[in-house]
Amino acid sequence: GLDSRHDDSRIAYDSVVFDILMESPERLAAQITLLDIAIFKQILPEELVGCAWVKRDKGIRAPHISAITQRFNCTCFWVQNEILDKKKVRIRSEVICWFIKLAKKLYELNNVHALKAVVSGLQSASIYRLSRTWTLITRKEKCTLDKLQELLAANKYVSENLREHMNNVRNPAIPYLGLYLTDLMYINAAYSKFSMDNVESDKKAMKVNNIIRLIASFQESDYDYIEPVPYIQEYLKSFKYIEELQSLLEAEYY
Repeated sequence: GLDSRHDDSRIAYDSVVFDILMESPERLAAQITLLDIAIFKQILPEELVGCAWVKRDKGIRAPHISAITQRFNCTCFWVQNEILDKKKVRIRSEVICWFIKLAKKLYELNNVHALKAVVSGLQSASIYRLSRTWTLITRKEKCTLDKLQELLAANKYVSENLREHMNNVRNPAIPYLGLYLTDLMYINAAYSKFSMDNVESDKKAMKVNNIIRLIASFQESDYDYIEPVPYIQEYLKSFKYIEELQSLLEAEYY
């Protein structure tokens, strides 16, 4: 039952009574990170070759990249859903503030993958357009969000701030995988324009291998100091991102 709050192992998860405002953003950030690292560590080098993750059979050729992308989409969807689920402007603003605190905590945990997902959720059209709600967000929280957005900002070609940040991060860390997948796609495109001789082929292989090595170095991360909390993990896993749901959500709030 839910009366034994102090004993996490005995708490049963029930989405109906789960109120994120009653939970600390720190605890949720830690549990999100445990779910993410488990999948991230399973990505195999062969999944990163030949843009397997965009092929029709990506579920077979790049199962763990597909799974971590799904986690990203679920987190992003969860943020939007939790905010829009509240009908009162004041409560919505409290939930947005809660998610900004969550984002800051994910930043501190070096979980850049989930950080990007949470910030993307907060920047999505359905949340961005809640102008009355945003007027209630404190200046401090707005400032925090602005800084995180600046870190993650990407124009068409570069995510220079994020790239520099990742170069300076120490493990444990979960990078935003999209940064490196984009690099790999760019390398593939750049070298597929002409028939490659051995020199060009070696150049391409070297660039691809550098990225694979970089990802492998992040995969050595351990968050073993974080204790799993089953009822929070159950709650987080209950959000299934389905594209139809996303379009329904957008249709309902436009």
